Amino acid sequence: MVTIKPSDKPCFLCGLTAHVVEAKFKDGTFTGVLCKEHLFERIEAKLRQAAERERAAAQ
Repeated sequence: MVTIKPSDKPCFLCGLTAHVVEAKFKDGTFTGVLCKEHLFERIEAKLRQAAERERAAAQ
């Protein structure tokens, strides 16, 4: 779902410099530097979207 590697750059959303990774979503929807909190938020949003698509397809 996502490839991550450590980064010394700040999170592009909040500017935090601790616990930061360069994240690349395999579906190509996002590539950038995120702190762990924002990374988890993005992953949760992706999982919610996938679940909604599955529910819609099942109806």
